[in-house]
Amino acid sequence: MTVVEGYMSLLQPLLTNKDFYNLSTDEATNWQSDEKYVIIGPGMVMLVASGYLYDIYGRKIILFISFFFCGVSMIGYPLSAPSKTWFLVSTCFFFTFMSPIGDNPLIMDYVCKESRGRAISIGIMGVSLGIVLSLNVIFKYTVEINPLISWGIMGVILCAFAISLLFIVQEPKNFKENERR
Repeated sequence: MTVVEGYMSLLQPLLTNKDFYNLSTDEATNWQSDEKYVIIGPGMVMLVASGYLYDIYGRKIILFISFFFCGVSMIGYPLSAPSKTWFLVSTCFFFTFMSPIGDNPLIMDYVCKESRGRAISIGIMGVSLGIVLSLNVIFKYTVEINPLISWGIMGVILCAFAISLLFIVQEPKNFKENERR
């Protein structure tokens, strides 16, 4: 997910691409500023709701849905060109499904209390490494590709990761016991 977050921060090449949005650098910066204001509402609602969703439906299905629809929404950015309204709708869709990912309870479920700080630190190091990789590796090789293909690649990676989560994540023991009652 961190690779995608770093990639998402590089919207400028897509927004200034003459075949898609065809914006000047200043216009692209303004659109990205507007994007930050638009995501606050849906992001806050999903942050609150995701805790309940994790408890009601389980960790595995919510993480799968979140990652899968983040992957699907990646293609929305190049497809929504040149409309600012559809660009902002794509942004809302992406960040609505991304919010539960950052709010997941997996560390609380699987890491003992004494080690949670260490687990969170390792997670932050992973985010930093993912952003460095996305900026220096993935972006470097996909910047010249047609944005439909490059953003599609990121979408496919996210969807594949979502499917792998169905096999990796296990519900905590107390969730399964409550399910049987």
